[in-house]
Amino acid sequence: MNQSTKRRKEYMTKFKVHLIFIGILLSSLECSPSKRESFNIDVLMPLKYTSVPLDILVNFPQNYNGLNIETEGYFIATFEDLAIYKSKFDYYSDSKNKAIWINFNSELNSNLDDTCKKLNRRYVIVRGRFITKSKGHLGNYVGEVDNVYYISSN
Repeated sequence: MNQSTKRRKEYMTKFKVHLIFIGILLSSLECSPSKRESFNIDVLMPLKYTSVPLDILVNFPQNYNGLNIETEGYFIATFEDLAIYKSKFDYYSDSKNKAIWINFNSELNSNLDDTCKKLNRRYVIVRGRFITKSKGHLGNYVGEVDNVYYISSN
């Protein structure tokens, strides 16, 4: 095999790998429906909360421990990953150190599967009590928003 044929073969192999990668990347990006979804427990809605950007919550979790908070992020509801990330990029980069575990109020649990399916891979606002002691599945997360009584897509 001459040098030119060898280079062409290497080029085609790299080209195929890039095409496969692009195909996987495009298939993993889902089109989010534009319909706004909201789920809440009316009796808990009057609770006072502190609105905290997720990047502040992630970087200074001890400042918000035990407080009712509202934060916004990219919601993921998959096997062993029920969390909000600072961004879609952080999720795809597996940056759990930039994510907060979500634990829903038991009254929302009755519709949890449906709620998670509708809001999965969308930016959401959540309200609940922030706890630094609990760190989600295998202790991989910065903390946990416990007793989530409100979740809404943006």
